[in-house]
Amino acid sequence: MRYANEGDAGTLLAGFGTARLMRYLDGRVELEGGTEADREAALEWLARFCPETRLGEPKPPLWPRRK
Repeated sequence: MRYANEGDAGTLLAGFGTARLMRYLDGRVELEGGTEADREAALEWLARFCPETRLGEPKPPLWPRRK
């Protein structure tokens, strides 16, 4: 089953300073925001506690947004 990206606020997995590790309905995990140090800490945490998880690229919406 595929979900539309639009309207999917995601679930916060963990926060690192101003960086947020988010999981979305379609299964992807993204690291959003943060300083370089915040992102480095998040990647270390991800490697230690969720080694099977790979960060995903944002997927385009299934349909274009209306203007």
